[in-house]
Amino acid sequence: MQDTLELGMSPDSPGAARHFVADHMRLWGQESLIHDAMLMTSEVVTNAVTHAVPPVELTVEHVEGGVVVLVADGAHGPAELQSSGGRGLMIVHMLASAWGVSQVPNDGKVVWFRMAPSR
Repeated sequence: MQDTLELGMSPDSPGAARHFVADHMRLWGQESLIHDAMLMTSEVVTNAVTHAVPPVELTVEHVEGGVVVLVADGAHGPAELQSSGGRGLMIVHMLASAWGVSQVPNDGKVVWFRMAPSR
């Protein structure tokens, strides 16, 4: 199960993304992951809105054993582990069970992270 939200290059986009992810996690019974998911989503979307180019698209996917969040943008450069002036992807690196950056030929890149409930 997955759902996608198109985001603008607006300061309001991280907030909209956080609510979108939290709503889906509640729907899928993943309440224990909401706080960390909202924090990581905010970091990744803020990076995309600040440093990338449109379009920016958020996808949240319910997978066996957890949730995957993907943020696609039109930039072809690498995502930095720590951006200037912010925490960057260090938060994602510390909290996610897995994460990465995938280049999409002719379309930009996707920054993704996976979360699984603690056992």
